[in-house]
Amino acid sequence: MTKIKRTTKFTKQLMKNDFTYQIPKDDDEYVDHLTHEFLWPFQFFGYEELRKQLWSLTKAVTAQDPEHDYKTQDYSKVIEMLKELINSAWIFKDRMKREEYTPPLLNVEWVTNPFRQKSKHQDPDYGKRNRPGVVAKGGLQHLGTQEIKNFMIALDDFFSRISVVEWCLLLDKWQEYANKWDSIASSGWDDQPLDTYENLLKLVEIAYLVRDLSYCEFLQECAPHNEHLFEDDYTIIHLDAGNTGKYNPLEHINWIMHRYNATLLKQEIDDWFDCSIEKDQIWSKAEPGKLVGIYEDVATLLEGAWLLTQGDEVPSSWLDPDTYEHFEGPKLEEGQRLKEHHLTENQLANPHRALSKIYRRTGVGLARQQLRDMLRWALQKEFKAYNPFSELRQKLFKIIELLYLINIDVCSRWTRPLNKETESTK
Repeated sequence: MTKIKRTTKFTKQLMKNDFTYQIPKDDDEYVDHLTHEFLWPFQFFGYEELRKQLWSLTKAVTAQDPEHDYKTQDYSKVIEMLKELINSAWIFKDRMKREEYTPPLLNVEWVTNPFRQKSKHQDPDYGKRNRPGVVAKGGLQHLGTQEIKNFMIALDDFFSRISVVEWCLLLDKWQEYANKWDSIASSGWDDQPLDTYENLLKLVEIAYLVRDLSYCEFLQECAPHNEHLFEDDYTIIHLDAGNTGKYNPLEHINWIMHRYNATLLKQEIDDWFDCSIEKDQIWSKAEPGKLVGIYEDVATLLEGAWLLTQGDEVPSSWLDPDTYEHFEGPKLEEGQRLKEHHLTENQLANPHRALSKIYRRTGVGLARQQLRDMLRWALQKEFKAYNPFSELRQKLFKIIELLYLINIDVCSRWTRPLNKETESTK
């Protein structure tokens, strides 16, 4: 009897709530609940195709020559999808407001990157390379920097121009003039059709941005602004963000610098390079796997240092070791300071600037190729290095010393007690 009463009570509660189930906001399904209607038009037109069709439609409504091919096309499906996008965007925006939900990524605090490459040290591709990751992947051109960080700014701007109903009525006129001999501008229905096109394209870009963020786990604290650099095989190879989900180079550097201090790592490089440049020497300190491991660590530090210099802004959490999922205490130099170093006093005093200057020309590509050569030569006797790569050796020493200082500085902000695993490695 008790079971029947419980069932009846539960059924009445469902009926009272119109059979709706409130998905908890910390549940991954909540993202689908918020975004599925907004992203629905992409099921019929992909992002690139929708942008292409929108431009074709714009040419049709602004042209006065009925003989053009685009005046004879059927744009009804495109118009329908654009209306659907506008309506679903409003629902998306309204739902977030009614449910008082703000994705954590919209609250990310962005700060000036203290390691950013100075203007006089930047190569010509710096600006193109350091666009936010989603901009680089989607070719976004109409969303501003702040709108990319917070897409609600762009949505509010879109609907502040005219209402949802007015947008749909305007698109009805666009459909009418898509096949008329005259231009919609000359008839007075839309005297700024290119502005309308740009606003609609901006809405398409917002939808792309929301879709990309939802794929990158909408509920995370921030979306990786440098994600595209990891996806380019010619840029980042050794830093593993695909499996770890960590796009912060300081975390990768911290993981390596807890096993080596600067002196130990420089000694390993010295032994490695000495073996490489002599025909009768071969790496014999341990199994070859150890050398491969050292190579991977050095290459990771080389890439990590370069990645630090990329991007004018970073999430403030990147500079806070309390936010690291796995934090490791640094392996300190004897006396806790660099005794033998290759840095000038100015470089010691300002490692951020020194790092910027080191990477002003070569980036990582050439040095990484030379590292591979040194690895191969250290593992065989058949060949002798055609030069001792003394310049590369000195560059690596400076980078390691700078990263040692930077990691010590970052670690000094750690406020939580070290875990037992970290303590045991010290």
